[in-house]
Amino acid sequence: MWSVSEAKTFKRCPRQWFFKHRLASPKATKQADKREAYLLGTLQSVAAWRGQIVDKVLETVVVPGLMDRQIVPREQVLAQARSIFDQQLAFARAKRYLEPGMTKTKAGVAFAGLLVIEEAGDISEPELVAAWDDVERAIKTLYANGSLWKKLKSARRLLAQRTLWHKLCDRQLRAIPDLIAFFHNEAPLIIDWKVHYAGNRDSSFQLETYALALARDEKVDRDRRWKEADIRLAEVQLLTGQVRHYRLTEERVPEIENKILASIAEIELCTEGQEREDLDPLTLPVTQYAENCAACGFKKLCWSEPHDHRN
Repeated sequence: MWSVSEAKTFKRCPRQWFFKHRLASPKATKQADKREAYLLGTLQSVAAWRGQIVDKVLETVVVPGLMDRQIVPREQVLAQARSIFDQQLAFARAKRYLEPGMTKTKAGVAFAGLLVIEEAGDISEPELVAAWDDVERAIKTLYANGSLWKKLKSARRLLAQRTLWHKLCDRQLRAIPDLIAFFHNEAPLIIDWKVHYAGNRDSSFQLETYALALARDEKVDRDRRWKEADIRLAEVQLLTGQVRHYRLTEERVPEIENKILASIAEIELCTEGQEREDLDPLTLPVTQYAENCAACGFKKLCWSEPHDHRN
């Protein structure tokens, strides 16, 4: 199974990819290494955490409101976001993710693990204030985008965080767009929310793989089948208000397919076809960038033994 997020993790650090996508298992109650990898994989940076809160409140409050042809009042959305923020902060500070039998399903919206709390003991007040300010700014920036609201209100159907499945050369591919909007007389629109200031990363490949998946998933929209080039793509920067539009052209479809297959081949070559149980993660390459290590929750496993790449 392949996804853009998994490919990104592998590109960043093959060893981190193994811990997160191959070793970790939420169901492994009797296998200590798999359980520990799962718990460490739930730890987030503060930046990732505040972005996840925005995603959650859009998915659970804003989108359901739009499906009822209503725009939920901004202050109500902010209040719900603050509630999630406080619940998750309390959960992370109490390290409740370490409780026996604790799962994301059991904890619900409160589930959160923060890397800074695990490593430093707590999160500083300035970091907390900055994180909430970003959540608040993202929601207010979205509400200021009148044209986007108008477009979403006209949708006949909205799907938030819907998993799409399709196959490429007998390989299973998974995609989870932030939002898919279907219309009566227009092609679908896929939206990817971004919550960061820089906005200098090109997300075209990620969105193009979403278009590929939507066009080929036979279950998601049975009323009509769309070609890849028909589907509209938008990257919405929620902190800056910038919206970038993309389109997967027919000429580029083979390029995207080849890029996906190249990523799959790169992963298989790195692991040399070994099964998960037979692979020693400390033999896998590591990132060359210290900042990637700083934001990684797997240091406890990765640095558990002396290794040539430690420095």
